Amino acid sequence: MARHPLAPPEIQGHLATQRWYRYGQLARYPHMLPAEVPIWERWVSQEPDWAQAVTYDVRLGAPWQLTPDATDDIRAIAAGLTTLRADVIAWDEDHLWVLEIKPSTTPGALGQALAYTALLGTTDPQSVPLIPAVLSAYHHPALRLAADRLAVELLLAPPPAASALALPPELAARPDTQ
Repeated sequence: MARHPLAPPEIQGHLATQRWYRYGQLARYPHMLPAEVPIWERWVSQEPDWAQAVTYDVRLGAPWQLTPDATDDIRAIAAGLTTLRADVIAWDEDHLWVLEIKPSTTPGALGQALAYTALLGTTDPQSVPLIPAVLSAYHHPALRLAADRLAVELLLAPPPAASALALPPELAARPDTQ
């Protein structure tokens, strides 16, 4: 595959062939879950200069190995379903950030960020530092200590606007929703 035109020049290998976007909001984000989209968009709004380019849904590592009798169609389906994927990889001119986005930081999210960073560094070595990170709306205080010890950056999206938390007018007027 050819190098994507928006891939930063410092990025090498398979990662350079991924579809890259200028950092900012999009109409949709490839394979990003609905609960993750508002967290990402609030982060992008809060930190408009945080990165220069991003790529989404980055496949890392090899898919599960199937039995020799598996058809090519089954192999293709299995490759799409069993390959691990990083939510976002962001370039900030000095580093590649390997982001896992979750509504709330969990121990599993810390592990995903570490695993995806290790896979990227092993299967697609880069000449720039890789930073594992979790972006979420909430961090459990104990996980901050764990993240510090594991060298995983915790990024906190701002809370939703008060209007996003308010009931729609048709429900607000009902006495049973007060």
